[in-house]
Amino acid sequence: MLELKNINMSFALKGKFFQTEKRAVVIRDFDLTIGDDEIIAVVGESGCGKTTIGKIVTGLLAPTSGEVLFNGENIRRTKRNNKSDYRRNVQFIQQDSYAALNPVKTIHQSLCAAIEIAEKGISKEKKQQRLEELMGFVGLTPIEHFVFKYPHQLSGGQRQRVLMARALALNPKLIVADEPVSMIDVSLRIAILKLIEKLNRELKIAFIYITHDLATAKYIADKGRICVMYLGDIVELGNIDEVLFHPKHPYTQALVTAVPVPDPSYRGTRGEIPVKGMEMTKLTERGRGCSFAPRCPYATEECSQEDIPYVEINGVKVKCRNIEEVPVWT
Repeated sequence: MLELKNINMSFALKGKFFQTEKRAVVIRDFDLTIGDDEIIAVVGESGCGKTTIGKIVTGLLAPTSGEVLFNGENIRRTKRNNKSDYRRNVQFIQQDSYAALNPVKTIHQSLCAAIEIAEKGISKEKKQQRLEELMGFVGLTPIEHFVFKYPHQLSGGQRQRVLMARALALNPKLIVADEPVSMIDVSLRIAILKLIEKLNRELKIAFIYITHDLATAKYIADKGRICVMYLGDIVELGNIDEVLFHPKHPYTQALVTAVPVPDPSYRGTRGEIPVKGMEMTKLTERGRGCSFAPRCPYATEECSQEDIPYVEINGVKVKCRNIEEVPVWT
């Protein structure tokens, strides 16, 4: 359904602190496909480019180079009407639910605006029926308790449900969810994750689930794939169980070992990854080589200087030149 081909994204840095114009390379040579009703989790630490990819997918940002293909058509070259269809088919659920809703409009006004965009000239009766259907589907019932409230009168979990209802009003085929549970109380997160799972299962909506939390990624994409990012590069991509339980890239291994494990005996079988230093490469000083090389214990001089090809192991794509040197997790 959706294909990202060789996506690159950079931003110009200007100002009195820069003698000459520099560019921060945020996304580099990014390739990804998303199938119908598939869930793919995009994970990585803060600043790795996850949200930028989400904005490129939804059309909020135009990549510096590369193509975004929806059902085989480049969204930047299609006619105006087709672009409008694309924006309806691909929706974005933001991390900050309060900032995503107009604070001076009621939930009724926000949802009705989306319904009217989806169905031009819809009657008042049908609009009310559609509103009740959407709110019921996302669990905001009885609707009279929520529909005439303002965003600040709802909890974080309730606002996230409103965002999902607003996205559903346009009958999308793909939803990009940018850390939808990171600002919600831990006790309520499972309800939102189950709602995403329900939308995928019953309405056949595909999801790109952006997060830095491996636990929620494992839950939401249990039968899907995971894309591990580091400084705008995909370092590992494949089946989520294979990637999380048998990580092959040194960064993925470091990411997994950073997760607290309550069973000391289990943790002992994994050990610690001796990452060299905590400082990340500056985005303005990136070369063609591996972005993780300065921190990787298995890196050689060539890793920082040459393009790194992908290798495939057990159906998982790994971007590592010295993959033979990396210990195998069994």
